[in-house]
Amino acid sequence: MALKIANLILAHKAPEQLVRLVRRLQTPDRAFVVHLDQKSKSPEWDRAAGELKEMGVLWADRVAVSWGEFSQVKAALNCIDKLRESGVSWDFVNLLSGQDYPIRPTEELEAYLSAHRGECLMDFYPFPFPNWNFGGYHRLPTWRVSARGKDRRIIPERLARRFHKPVPLGHRPCGGSPWWCLPGEAVAYADQFVRANPGFAEYWKRALLPDEMFFHTILGNSRFQIRSGTNHLHYINWSGGPNPAVLGESHIHEMKTSGRFFARKFDNELQPGVLDRIDGELLGINPTDLGTTIGMLPRVQENAAAHTAAG
Repeated sequence: MALKIANLILAHKAPEQLVRLVRRLQTPDRAFVVHLDQKSKSPEWDRAAGELKEMGVLWADRVAVSWGEFSQVKAALNCIDKLRESGVSWDFVNLLSGQDYPIRPTEELEAYLSAHRGECLMDFYPFPFPNWNFGGYHRLPTWRVSARGKDRRIIPERLARRFHKPVPLGHRPCGGSPWWCLPGEAVAYADQFVRANPGFAEYWKRALLPDEMFFHTILGNSRFQIRSGTNHLHYINWSGGPNPAVLGESHIHEMKTSGRFFARKFDNELQPGVLDRIDGELLGINPTDLGTTIGMLPRVQENAAAHTAAG
């Protein structure tokens, strides 16, 4: 039996890439929920929205997203809210960005996930995080004072491990990459936890880069088993510095030998042609043949209706 996979996609630019991403991943047993940054408005997005609606894509409530702020977590939570409305149980929920793209065939992804049922596939480290300055504690909320119209830290970053504000409920902070693929029951647990503990989300609104800690901390302090290490599905190239490199044709070999299933990030304006090469060389398909795909929305609605009737 094919896995039921729900893809949550956070998008803010490149509408044509988002449409292409969905087409490449679409099968009858997959659903798509897209969060589009509230600041993203253009005729190109209107056209893309029309195409995606025809493919059965669901749309999360929109918020204005800012880098490093809680709005990125809120966008993911809004996607989960929309997914919950379907009433369908998913084997895996996969969080992607609109600038991601698959680099291995869908059959290989499904085989891998089938062999890892129940596992939380994410980049995960309990604090102190070995690769983050000060063990990552400087990212946690600390005491601040307002001065000259700015919110300033009282505690120096080097002392943050000792003096940061404790995570609610006595949770040990955990962190890693914001991109994950989680069992449906783990996402349902996180969703219920957040709704039952509103103070937990409030805490992370004062954190730096909370999208790299929020879900990790919830699940790292739960019954779910998570292996420490880089266990997510993404190839990301950090050779360019603090931000991921924009991938081009020169990265094809690295993508092919990475063993990962998705890569990020792509910008078709800066690196045209790379997605076509991935289609032909890594996915084994004609890049001009997007194919006829089956929209998921009727399947989601049908399953939701059956769930309601059974309940």
